Amino acid sequence: MTSCRFIRSLFPPLAPATALALTLLCVSGWVSPAHSAAATAAAPAKATSPDPSTAAPGGRSYNAVDSGARSPEEQRRGFTVPEGFEVELVAAEADGLGKFITVDWDARMRLWSMTALEYPVDANENPTDSAALFAKGGRDRVVVFDAPYAAPAPGRAAATPRIFADHLVMPLGVLPWRDGALVQYGGDIRWYRDADADGRADQHSVLLTGFGTQDSHLFPHQFYRQPGGWIMVAQGLFNYSTVRRPNGQPFADGSTEHRFNQCKLGRFLPDGSAWEALTIGPNNIWGLQTTRDGETFIQEANDIGYPVIPFQPGIWIPTMAKDRFRPYQPLMPPPLEKPVMGGTGLSGLAIAEDRGSPFRAVAGPGAALVFYIANPITGTIQIIRADAIGGGRYRYVKQADFLTSEDRWFRPIASHFGPDGALYIVDWYNRIISHNEVPREHPDRDRTRGRIWRVRHRDQARTPPPDLTRLADPDVLALVGGDNARLSRMAWLELTDRRAIGLLPELRRIVQDRAAATDRRLGALWALEGLERPDRELLEVLATDPAAGLRREAARLAATDPNLSDAHVAALLGRLVDDADATVRAA
Repeated sequence: MTSCRFIRSLFPPLAPATALALTLLCVSGWVSPAHSAAATAAAPAKATSPDPSTAAPGGRSYNAVDSGARSPEEQRRGFTVPEGFEVELVAAEADGLGKFITVDWDARMRLWSMTALEYPVDANENPTDSAALFAKGGRDRVVVFDAPYAAPAPGRAAATPRIFADHLVMPLGVLPWRDGALVQYGGDIRWYRDADADGRADQHSVLLTGFGTQDSHLFPHQFYRQPGGWIMVAQGLFNYSTVRRPNGQPFADGSTEHRFNQCKLGRFLPDGSAWEALTIGPNNIWGLQTTRDGETFIQEANDIGYPVIPFQPGIWIPTMAKDRFRPYQPLMPPPLEKPVMGGTGLSGLAIAEDRGSPFRAVAGPGAALVFYIANPITGTIQIIRADAIGGGRYRYVKQADFLTSEDRWFRPIASHFGPDGALYIVDWYNRIISHNEVPREHPDRDRTRGRIWRVRHRDQARTPPPDLTRLADPDVLALVGGDNARLSRMAWLELTDRRAIGLLPELRRIVQDRAAATDRRLGALWALEGLERPDRELLEVLATDPAAGLRREAARLAATDPNLSDAHVAALLGRLVDDADATVRAA
């Protein structure tokens, strides 16, 4: 019923009969929540697919690039950013390195990335070649930059990576995890481990298998940790999967397989014991971030009005996929009223949340959230400003582009704010960017180059972030809710990973301290959840908290707690069904 109230809250005042019909649809089964400032009472529009041959202004293809490749330094000099910002080269192509896909950080503040030199090989076009390549292994690698934060020498990269794992094939998903990393390989999600601590993987195990390899730019990707131990993962539109555990092991719910076809967001536990599908659509999700206040946003790659999507489990977003969780699911309206980004490949979503960050100031005062969007089709880093309009909802407005380039080979495919406060941009660097507009073997596809850039403001201190593994538990806790959003997130994850049970009393105290900042309380709650399930008394306290984020988390935790009786869950959620905040009603 919480979801029903949420759905109704999105619409303007309805005629009594219409309101009753909507309510009956809701109470007859679970309705996926969706929220947008642009919601209307009109019947959902038919989901449409973008034209993959979308052209640049003037009708010219975005792939019609006449210039040749530039050196990294020549390219760097051609960037334009707002006054006070500067662009640095972190990494560039070298022997066996290039075509970087994304970046992530571990608790030791090492920067991780991976290559896709074998791209593209699609099983839907060349099943024999695809199968042979995965059976043999390829040229791709997972790499680690141990010390990436120094200022680069003129014309040089700031860091040189070392190889963690090799003989891979287009690993689109990588997540640093314990003594290694979770890596997508073909139809598998694997755990590559450095058992002898020499800095290189020496073994791996399969956590999940059965993912489709039909389209090589849509393999499982966007590995992203969430509270409760979950890891999110996205799959693209043209791939079809039957997710299984290895050797026929059942999932915790007793099932042995889960159909996961076309574009969806899913989640799994890191031992592979649980799997869930979370969305219907959109078409491709190449951006996924959670704010320090616990709101998750995803991204539709195509410019159809969904460059930033407020996520709730179960939403239906315009897609060519035919699946539905329920036949009466409402279609989520577009957060932006019309396409304004350009192209068909939005491929990165970063949120400027650091306190005092110059990246927030670029969007002007008063913004609730500032999103940085990587657009490889137009070769720009774009900005969307979100203004709070009350009730946990936002109005989204595109701003002037943050970064442009003279070099039309600049193809940003990922963007992330780092633990040092800088914006990291992964550059596919290619004359050809579209997967579908030109043949896979087109001679103009560059198959070797790739750069990682860092944008920072000249007034930002160049201070390497602390190695969390060398800090005592209280010192890690002190970073939760701190100025740097990524460092705050990594701190509560580190407390969970190291099983810091000695902090349980302090974590409970912080969670209940209404004088503390909301993001610090939430980080403490998520650390607590990773160590022990919050009890009913704590959830009841949080359900009446002035902070909407704490009420939302109380609803989420209560609804998934097997130790709570139906009566207790109903009583707690009953307090929240008419909550003033839409995200609480949707939890």
